[in-house]
Amino acid sequence: MRIFFNVDSTGAVSDFQKGFFDHVVDWNKQFEMELYLAAIEFIKNDSTWRPGLILNTKVNTRDDISVDFKSSKYIISKHFAPWTGMGTPENPYQINNATKLRLLADNVNAGIEYEDIYFVITADLDLSDYKNRDGGAGWSPIGNVYFPFSGHMDGGGKKIKNLYINRPKRRHIGLFGYTDSGSSIKNICLENVSVSGDVNVGGLAGYSKSEITFCYSTGFVTGSNSVGGLVGYGESEITSCYTTGSVTGNNYVGGLVGYSNEAKISSCYSESHVIGHGSVGTLVGYDNKSKITDSHSSGHAPLIMRP
Repeated sequence: MRIFFNVDSTGAVSDFQKGFFDHVVDWNKQFEMELYLAAIEFIKNDSTWRPGLILNTKVNTRDDISVDFKSSKYIISKHFAPWTGMGTPENPYQINNATKLRLLADNVNAGIEYEDIYFVITADLDLSDYKNRDGGAGWSPIGNVYFPFSGHMDGGGKKIKNLYINRPKRRHIGLFGYTDSGSSIKNICLENVSVSGDVNVGGLAGYSKSEITFCYSTGFVTGSNSVGGLVGYGESEITSCYTTGSVTGNNYVGGLVGYSNEAKISSCYSESHVIGHGSVGTLVGYDNKSKITDSHSSGHAPLIMRP
């Protein structure tokens, strides 16, 4: 891996965390790293310029790194991570803008694992800028069937507005596409979503094995099979969550969850308007041996008969 960064006229490193990385980095593992000065190095002892040095070192990216230049005059000592924090329960990685959330999506979808790594959203996020990405397909969901999200996300009660996804031929569609067992999602507040996919489509998650608590989603969700206002296909615990808006699909269409497979749903409700052809419900479209307690719905769910 190579990182490129600049030095100023005093020899100090500038914009370290904004450096350019030449390939995706697994921030949670130890790796070999080549450090390049993108410009040139200023040598204080003789006041002359010369080309930047190539430095090879192995670092643990959860720790600070110190790099000593050939002159032994300049040392970098800075926490090396794309987010503020350490990724621990006590000091989670902090996401305070949409770009940093997209960075998480890009890294997860590239195969970087975040098992037992903790994140928290610290500011309201507006995802409107991603509406026209990928030829109008919009937001790229966090995680997929090959590389699921395996970490712990705390939305901090901050609002995530204007999530737009238009991928009608893609499976596992939502803010999170596919989440692994052992992961968790809590305190996510989604407002004004417009999410369209094929199979396993939800406002929050397309296919969820996560423990989900204190989340809500408002807006429009559309898909083919296993379509839910919050979760398309769920086989985990969902607690104290709700949805409003509309959910449209063919089979297994629910206001909260489209297809609930041996899940536990408690203290949840849905006010979503639900439209589908088969296995349609205002709370859960299809339930396979799930335990549902203290939950209710007040939406409308007309069953549309096929001609």
